[in-house]
Amino acid sequence: MTPAAGAIVLATNYMTPSLCASAPGGYAYSYADKAGSSSCSSESAFCGEGTTTVQTSTNSSTAWGAGIGVNLDQMMGSMVPGACAANGAGITYAVSGTLPPQGMRLIIDSAGMDYCAPLSAVSGMVPWASFNTACWEPSTGTALTSAPSMATHVEFQVNATSAAGTFDFCVTSLEFM
Repeated sequence: MTPAAGAIVLATNYMTPSLCASAPGGYAYSYADKAGSSSCSSESAFCGEGTTTVQTSTNSSTAWGAGIGVNLDQMMGSMVPGACAANGAGITYAVSGTLPPQGMRLIIDSAGMDYCAPLSAVSGMVPWASFNTACWEPSTGTALTSAPSMATHVEFQVNATSAAGTFDFCVTSLEFM
């Protein structure tokens, strides 16, 4: 994987400073469902590439996709991430290239509950109220009402859909605003 120009630089998979003012930084990682999607990340930049599997009506709870993320409050060398308070009105982000055709979500947690928001552009600002526990069907989920006070991670997830797909992107900007 060759990181895109402007990708957020990592030092041996560690991003510093953190998005949270009170936190030291955190380790970046890749993740994937166990239904056939895959993801890998770069140790030197906040970038990921991989594949997403086919999602059907019978596997929709297990075939959700793959992506990359970063812990927000984790000391370098520690295996245990902490939590920190997010601030501002939401998250601004930018990713390289184009959004994968299968779609992408931005995810943040609040006290152990993940909230997601679909991304419609390669850069923008996602207000806290746009995050939902079921962003793929917002009427069934719970919306985030304010900045998370106990956030542990931020993730960029590429969705599994009715067709298998690939992805290759870098995060070039990420901050609470």
